[in-house]
Amino acid sequence: DDVEYVALGKSLADEGTYYLNGKPTAFRPPGYPVLLSVIFKIFGESLISVRTLQMCADMVSCFLVFLLSRKLFSEKVGIIAAGIFAFFPGQILYVSYMMTETVFTTLLLLFLWLCLNNEVSQKNNILAGIVLGVLLLWYFFLRIGEPAQEVPTNVGLPIAPQYAVPAS
Repeated sequence: DDVEYVALGKSLADEGTYYLNGKPTAFRPPGYPVLLSVIFKIFGESLISVRTLQMCADMVSCFLVFLLSRKLFSEKVGIIAAGIFAFFPGQILYVSYMMTETVFTTLLLLFLWLCLNNEVSQKNNILAGIVLGVLLLWYFFLRIGEPAQEVPTNVGLPIAPQYAVPAS
């Protein structure tokens, strides 16, 4: 997967096309390749820049885990949850891969925090809607004609089977 995401990001950065192996594709969601293309345009085709961004996204995720856990439970639970998240091997491993999971996790946690925030305002609702829209560009939960799939394992929220498109 990571090879394809990088190839799509390079295609967008270099030629402005969403091509994989010389052919247009809709197999991969566009969110992550668009992010890669922006990074490649600004910093060159350096994967270190991508890993640095993903490391920052993971640190934001850790902080959001703390905020969510503190809001829902207590400060002590927030500290423990953030510690577990920070040292969870899957989280550490995914930062080094050029795949959607790290940034998707950050966006999902941001969306949850915005939804659970006590501040009910038009600005907050619009921001939550924008984050949800970006999430939908980031990761396809279901593929047409296939049974329900799960959100990446490091997120751990299975999609309800009743929303699956039945296989034909």
